[in-house]
Amino acid sequence: MNGIDIVGVEKVPIDKSLKINGPPGTGKTTQGIARVVDLIETHGYTVQDIAWATYRRSLAEDVLDRLVDAEVLTDDDMEKPWLGRTEYFSTVHAIARRIAERNEIRQWNAPRWHDKQDFMLSQYSLPFESNSNNSPDYGALLFGVYQWLVNNNLPMDAAHQCPRFDELQSEWSSHSSLNQFEGEWEDYKQENNIVDFHEYLTHVRDGGIAPPVDVVVIDEYHDAYPLLDDVCRMWIDAAEVAIVLGDPQQVVNVHEGATPKLFEDLAHPEVQLDKTWRVPPVLWGAAADVLAGYHEPHEPELNEDVVGDLYEVRPPQIDYNNDTDEWMTPSREYGTPDDLVERFDDSMLFLARTRRMVKGITQAFLDEGLLFRSQVGNGWRSNDRRRHVYNALQRLRGVDVEMGGWHEYEVVWSDDAGSADEEPPQEMHSYEMGHLLQQTPAKFLRLSRGEIDAVAANLLDSAKCVSITRLGTLVTDEFWTEMTGGAGSVHHLVHRQGDRALEHQVIEAALNYNEGPTIEVAPDTLHDDGLDDAPDARTIHASKGSEATVAVVYDGITSTISQGIRRDPTVAANEDRVWYVGLTRAMQSVVVCRDVWWWADEYLPWTISDRTTNASLPSKKGDSQ
Repeated sequence: MNGIDIVGVEKVPIDKSLKINGPPGTGKTTQGIARVVDLIETHGYTVQDIAWATYRRSLAEDVLDRLVDAEVLTDDDMEKPWLGRTEYFSTVHAIARRIAERNEIRQWNAPRWHDKQDFMLSQYSLPFESNSNNSPDYGALLFGVYQWLVNNNLPMDAAHQCPRFDELQSEWSSHSSLNQFEGEWEDYKQENNIVDFHEYLTHVRDGGIAPPVDVVVIDEYHDAYPLLDDVCRMWIDAAEVAIVLGDPQQVVNVHEGATPKLFEDLAHPEVQLDKTWRVPPVLWGAAADVLAGYHEPHEPELNEDVVGDLYEVRPPQIDYNNDTDEWMTPSREYGTPDDLVERFDDSMLFLARTRRMVKGITQAFLDEGLLFRSQVGNGWRSNDRRRHVYNALQRLRGVDVEMGGWHEYEVVWSDDAGSADEEPPQEMHSYEMGHLLQQTPAKFLRLSRGEIDAVAANLLDSAKCVSITRLGTLVTDEFWTEMTGGAGSVHHLVHRQGDRALEHQVIEAALNYNEGPTIEVAPDTLHDDGLDDAPDARTIHASKGSEATVAVVYDGITSTISQGIRRDPTVAANEDRVWYVGLTRAMQSVVVCRDVWWWADEYLPWTISDRTTNASLPSKKGDSQ
């Protein structure tokens, strides 16, 4: 495959089952793809004969993209990859759902956040998640213990074995028994036609149902917990060829029941990858320092041609005001999130130990106006309405519409904007116009609110490029004066409630900070948000399988984690693996941020300070040297 040497062919031929063990950056997925391509090209298998199961959807999407690059798949396959010959290239849960729905299981939707919030409020008069950092997330704690028991194949009366049970007891001592909770939740699901994702796993496991394929690839197997392991082993046993990819030293989901033994106990010949192509030597040394306390780190051959940098900074603290329920996020200072983005003009991961810490980092991005991705739900990729309104206002910035011929309009620059050498934008995506019309006040509309909402609904249902001149028949002349001013137009947007609510301050900050939309208008960008290279903020757990040129790693663990480490060596060993993963995500530079959270305990060893390669961060563009 494009010059990739397949490792271990002399030990395990291409058409035989195996497991591939590889430290970060050694190319586990690349080796799996190379074997799959060879099976297709020289052993008579087809794409339809293959299932590729991952732990996260983003990993499945990456595999599909790489198979397009290898010319095994086409762009047509990527239009609807959940159908056709790539139907079984997805997460284990998604594949299980697809085969379960053909085998007499309820075909209902999975529970969403509002379902759990409604259940908790109706059943216990307590929220699933609190609006304040001062109040416990009662439902999240209770559901967390319940899900852990399911994932570990344990009965509800074994709740005391769950690592989070003590926290549940401490925060909500009068909670229902898990047996009672399970019954009430089952009743709620039946009444509301919803089905838990894990039910698809238990259904295919108990029914012995495997994908109708001959080749099964399981990626990131070290993330598996007992229920997932049951399903994957059954699929592996049913396949002619099984390829299992993993690294026991990257097991970080012990809190979910994952353990290195699940990978190690697989009775397949093992190929060990022994060269890391991604991780620079200096970063590998820092990661090995963290891992060495409870483990013997792999010692792969390092790519000495890869030059890396390790920085250590102490930026201003990010804090949360419990009285006002607001984050206090410094900006434009040395080492703050926005400052780091401006110093490193490349792909970046911002990694922290907990979701609360990630929320603090992302709030700094939101306050300053940076476009970013995030797992915690406030990123620009996960909020289509915000992104589409922002893009629409960027495209309308400084433009006007003039009447040409009979009922014909022309997009031009307004008197005080644009350039004679630059053509004003002529189009926007249909859903950008639809969302903008929904948020435009009635005083700027030529039609009634109901008529405009019908037009907007039609635009949202279509995926096409539309001329900005279409707005000419829908909005008043005042619209072109008041709604084309970028950040200065945001205060006009309608303050709607519910699923049409909009974060006006966030959009205003982004329009002030950024010069253009996230994506250019073109037919091939209709389903693209243009954020692939935007900074990505995640917990370290959620960063597994990801990589970036620069990783910003925020040191610090909660007191609960600290107590667990002191009580249990296995928890301490898992924590080392977590930070080992975090320090091996970068292809070039790692920035370790110390003392950002006053309420967190330090974790990373001070030996990292001895390995730093630079006393100060790179200069920003335009800064004097």
